[in-house]
Formats: sequence, C-alpha cells, structure tokens
Amino acid sequence: MQITQALAEGPGWPTRPPYAGPLAGTKVLDLSRVLAGPYCCMVLADLGADVLKVERPEVGDDTRHWGPPFHGMDAAYFFSVNRDRRSLALDLTTPQGHAVVARLIEEADVVVENFLPHHLVAFGLDALRDKGSAVWVSVRGAGGDGPDGGKPGYDVMAQARSGLMSVTGTTEPTKVGVAVADIVTGLYAAVGALAGLVSRRPLQVEVGLLEAAVSMLVTQASKALIGGVVPRPPRTAHPNLVPYGPLACPVTLLVLGARNVTPFAGLCAAPALSVPDGRRPNPRISEGTIVSAVAGARYEWTAEGGIIGAAKIDGEEGGFGARSASGVSCTSLASSNAASVAPPTLDRPITFPTLRLPMLQFHVPTP
Repeated sequence: MQITQALAEGPGWPTRPPYAGPLAGTKVLDLSRVLAGPYCCMVLADLGADVLKVERPEVGDDTRHWGPPFHGMDAAYFFSVNRDRRSLALDLTTPQGHAVVARLIEEADVVVENFLPHHLVAFGLDALRDKGSAVWVSVRGAGGDGPDGGKPGYDVMAQARSGLMSVTGTTEPTKVGVAVADIVTGLYAAVGALAGLVSRRPLQVEVGLLEAAVSMLVTQASKALIGGVVPRPPRTAHPNLVPYGPLACPVTLLVLGARNVTPFAGLCAAPALSVPDGRRPNPRISEGTIVSAVAGARYEWTAEGGIIGAAKIDGEEGGFGARSASGVSCTSLASSNAASVAPPTLDRPITFPTLRLPMLQFHVPTP
C-alpha cells in the first residue's frame, strides 16, 4: 500500500516490515532538514527505527539540490544523511497537511524537528508537541533560553562563534573540513532521543549547534579556563604531546603518536635518533628539539608498506594504529576517497546481521 493511500484512509502509521536492530518497531517522525536533524534520524534508523521523513512539496529537503555530484535528480549530499527512511510530501500550511502530520505525531515514538520557534508556533506544532506522548527532539542554532534561541544557525557560524575555528588550522582560523558542529549536534540529539525512549515518558529535548560546538573544545577550553592562555591554531601538532602528528617522508606523510612514557622512550632509544633532553613525553622538553630529531631520522615509505629507520611498521601499509619497531603508534595519511574505498579491516569475524555505524557495531542475534 502506498504511503499516501494509507494516510488518506485514516489515522495510523503506514506499516512496513520492521528492520532488525535494538530500535526495531520504534517510530520516528523526521520533520527536519539539511544535516543535524537528518543525521540524528539516520543514527536511529541504523539502530532499526522506522523513520518517516516529511518534506515540502515540489522542493523537498534543501540538500536534495546541494550538488554536484548528483545521483538521478538528487545530490550526493542528501543521500549521505538520509538513508534508511521513507519520505512523503506534506504542505503544513494547509488544514489537510496539518491533519495528517497531527496523526503521525500521535503515532510516533520520537519526533525530530529543526523549525525556528516562531515557525513551530505558526504551524501549530507546539500544541501537538505539548499534548503528545512522543519524545520531542528540537534542533536549534542556539539554546532556546538564550538571546540567540530564536535565530537561525548554521554549521560554519557555530564553528566560528564557539571558538572551534580559532584552534583549527595552521596560521589562521580554519573551518573543519566537514560540518562537524552539525554532526555532533545530530549525535547529541540521538542521545537525547534514546534517553527519552529509555525513560518511557514524554520528554522534550533541545540541542543547539552553538552549544554542541562549544562542547567540542574540551581540553582547549579547560586549558584556557585553568591556565589563562588563549589557545591558538596548533597546525597539526599537539599542544601537550610531542611527537603527535605528521612527519614528512619521501613518498607520503607518516603520522606518529607517542602518547605516554613507554613508546616515547622507545622512540628516543632508536639508533636513528638523538634526543638529549630526556625520554619522557614532557611538555617542558623543547618541541623543536624533539621534532628536529625525529625529522632528521631516516624514514622511507617503501613499496612493500614498511618504514625504514626508527619507525619501521610491522604491519600492512597504512594500517590504522600500526606499531613501529620502537613501539610508537603510526599510520599513513589517506585521502577521504581512499578511506571510503578501503576502510580499515576488522581483525575479528563479523556476525551477521550486523548494523555498521561510524563508531559502533551492534550484533543482532538472528531468531
């Protein structure tokens, strides 16, 4: 049965066979668009939820048009955050559209939206939210109880206003290469939705892009508050650990990480190095002394995937978290295309059916 036919025949959520996963049978109404809200719904869908997306007639989600590249009539951007859901077009300014969305909200377990507050009121959705039983997740540019709560917000604005851009880049503030404020906001929104489902009671969750971006400052904010030093763009170096970043090799960049005493001592003890200031990853040791010593060692990226010198890799080429002969974690630098074509290989067997997420794996037992 078509979604439009099912909705026209009366109340009720359009049925479909459930997906496998811990959220199987959970109904999520996606009233959001662009990135943060759809990303939240994508996480819930990956966990097995039945996600129904409402879009504007004729236009649809903004990101359908954010190309090239396009797949058919829709941009690749849209597909990146809108998988595993059904979609229908509703005009919420009409009585008919409002009646349909009211029925869907009544049936939903979770509602996700990113309307500006005055638009939410204009569409009459605030009243449906307040009298409904669904977990209601609102994505905002900034927290609704602050001075900017009623204003629109975008990822680049959140990165700038939060200070995230001020600690990113080489010589000047730089935007992160992906919409990280949107993505983290979507993850927080998904956590809020799950908290509401676990509590088994109506819950209103609000997540702001600005607050989410500020939360990513973590150590940088802590150092500024405690140390009184305003962080600056660190380039690719770590402000507290040396070496912890890329080093130029003849063929590619080698990324090293000596995060504690043992690997750092192993690196310093390597025959190719001479670090006179000690063998501890101590910020008091001159960064220039260590970096120059490491960079002066003989590193060659070979066709077989090995590193000759103090950081010879004892594994496959470019392996994530590979250990050097001196015990230092290292890897090669991959392009985003290479990372998507050849993802890291799991060193354990996969149990099917499996739901793959960026950071997690849920193994769903088959009946």
